[in-house]
Amino acid sequence: MKFPVAVVAATVVLALMLNGGSADAKIWQIQFNNFDQTVVLEAKGDGFSPEGDANHKPLFHLSPRLIVKTAPHFEKHLFSELNVGLAATSLLYEGRSFRYFLLELSTTHSLGEALALLGRWPEVLLVQPDMLQLKAVVDSHQSPQKTARAIRPTAKSTISSTSLKPTTLPKGSQALPITSGQGVRIAVIDDGFDFNHPEFAQLKLAFQYDTEFKTLDARPKHPLDTHGTKIAGILFAQRDGKGVEGVVPDASLIAIRQPNTWTSQTLLAFQLARLTQADLINCSWHSQWLLQPVHDVVQDLALHGRGGQGVAVVFAAGNQGLQLKPGQHEATIPEAIVVGASRLSGEPAYYSNRGAQVDTFAVGASRQTTANQGGFTAISGTSLAAAEVSGYIARMLNKNPQLTLQQIENQLATLSQGQQQ
Repeated sequence: MKFPVAVVAATVVLALMLNGGSADAKIWQIQFNNFDQTVVLEAKGDGFSPEGDANHKPLFHLSPRLIVKTAPHFEKHLFSELNVGLAATSLLYEGRSFRYFLLELSTTHSLGEALALLGRWPEVLLVQPDMLQLKAVVDSHQSPQKTARAIRPTAKSTISSTSLKPTTLPKGSQALPITSGQGVRIAVIDDGFDFNHPEFAQLKLAFQYDTEFKTLDARPKHPLDTHGTKIAGILFAQRDGKGVEGVVPDASLIAIRQPNTWTSQTLLAFQLARLTQADLINCSWHSQWLLQPVHDVVQDLALHGRGGQGVAVVFAAGNQGLQLKPGQHEATIPEAIVVGASRLSGEPAYYSNRGAQVDTFAVGASRQTTANQGGFTAISGTSLAAAEVSGYIARMLNKNPQLTLQQIENQLATLSQGQQQ
């Protein structure tokens, strides 16, 4: 299947500021394509916001790096033809019909020229600056709140959606297939994992990586790195009748620490999940804004991953109490499985995002899970619900590894509808 060719005409408006007789380039405005929209970001404080945005705080940070989508046969050494102070080039994600590269420039001054040159190359399908979205990761216990306004493009998929109708998964583990996930590989992309917790004494750790520091170590690096340990407890805590009981303690964990939303680190996280042959990927988070590169890789995994059967990529719908719109953020990608939180009664929780973009609901009521440094804490909301659904999918795959993504979605819908009758 061919992906849409987004021919990008990207420019950067630069203002030269003289510092002691030397010219230093400051970016005042940057323009690029995202799906079928032209995005214009303007400098605001130490970051950037969409053109005309009334918010007084920046919503994005930029860097002297570019995200470049090419045809699948394009080789990275060809970028050396660019005379723009190229410092390094690396492959971020290799899909069936495209590749994504990261181009690191020696100075921000080269950003405008590089964008312009790349936009003219026939085999370059898209080019965007590498962006950090601020106020991005939504924690599981956040109260409903209005999110900062940003450009919300409409994502036009090239295939029909395989999403489920909004339904509610049954309460309690008694409704799940009686397995513990043996043989299933679950990638969890989150902010850090405390593997020394006693509940993980029997953990089957298949792989770990830190996308921020580029090391084979996904342990917490910052005091705020607490969410990954919580999600790991829901899925992998050993069943010993004490503390937390994991949904699939015998499944294998692919732990990927990604504590921020730089586009490059997000793409790398999904590439690692693909290379380590994850059967499903749990993302108990979403950012504020859907970028086309992230959409492309999730779609590729759903269409072509797991030997063509499709990788289930599970996203938390979010805890802002909003009616989601197409293309709003990662939890509206049509090929993803998007999970909202329900009350014990089965009705959607007041704080859970909802709407046609949400595929299924699971109970998000507070429950105990693992905490860093050997303790226990509470988790709730759509982060919890997404992890529960990921555990359920892992149990299905343990029963039948040949299930396609469409069959997984059909089984989720059938189970949920049966509970509602």
